[in-house]
Amino acid sequence: MGYDVWGGVKNVASDAWDKTKDTANDVKDKLEDAKEEAERQLLRAKYLTQAEALDSYANNVRKALEDFNQAPQENAKAYNAHAVDWQGKKKEAYDDYQNQLRTVAGEARVDGQNLIIEIEKKAAQLREKAGNLA
Repeated sequence: MGYDVWGGVKNVASDAWDKTKDTANDVKDKLEDAKEEAERQLLRAKYLTQAEALDSYANNVRKALEDFNQAPQENAKAYNAHAVDWQGKKKEAYDDYQNQLRTVAGEARVDGQNLIIEIEKKAAQLREKAGNLA
């Protein structure tokens, strides 16, 4: 019996082709995995960046509340310096104004604190999402 050279070449070529396809598929799978990982890390970075921005915003609200809390104190100082001796309708009108100011200031403080709480909750949710992607 003789050796079929052409059949041997076909077998070698077929084996080489199969190995090439397997290698190409392995490379394709690794590239897809790398792409998925890059997308996951990008999304994670996005969530963390958004959380940091919310933290900054919450700090800005805190600072605004601090500044806002100074206004009634300054107003009280001005009242004590200039209006303490007022009487009659002028004093009643000013006292009404002061009461309204205190009410609005109290409501604003509550709203500001509630806003900070909601901002911090959202930032925590974003950090949790980012953590789930790690």
